[in-house]
Amino acid sequence: MRAVARCVACGRFAPTDPDDAATHLSALVHGPACLELRGAPGEGERADHRWRVAPEAACRGHRAAPVSG
Repeated sequence: MRAVARCVACGRFAPTDPDDAATHLSALVHGPACLELRGAPGEGERADHRWRVAPEAACRGHRAAPVSG
């Protein structure tokens, strides 16, 4: 939560409730973790890809729009 709050405070993430954003990111990681425990995401590069893509997409969604100037 503190890391997300810092991202919001410094403008890396769009203005939002840091607790809401942290909950979203935490849930995003727990879903694939549960799938991995069941062996669902596969192995090797495919599993690595899934672990990388979902958090990157979530962080892009929380990013603040660039300030033009």
